[in-house]
Amino acid sequence: MIGDENVVLLTLAAVVASAMFAWDYMLTFGMEVELVWKSKWNFMKGLFIFQRYLPFIDTIGLAFYRQSDISPIFLC
Repeated sequence: MIGDENVVLLTLAAVVASAMFAWDYMLTFGMEVELVWKSKWNFMKGLFIFQRYLPFIDTIGLAFYRQSDISPIFLC
């Protein structure tokens, strides 16, 4: 079983990673608008948008999962 101190460390690591992710997003948003959003649609633009915004969806899903009463089998 994971100890309380490990849970705190994992939570802090998740907060730091989320803050770094948000900071990187804010720094590069201007370049994204200029170089990606103003270009024509093609495979690379779709791939970029997919990989750029999938972590947001994943982070939201994980946040809801951690708040739910569901606990993975390996943590029981």
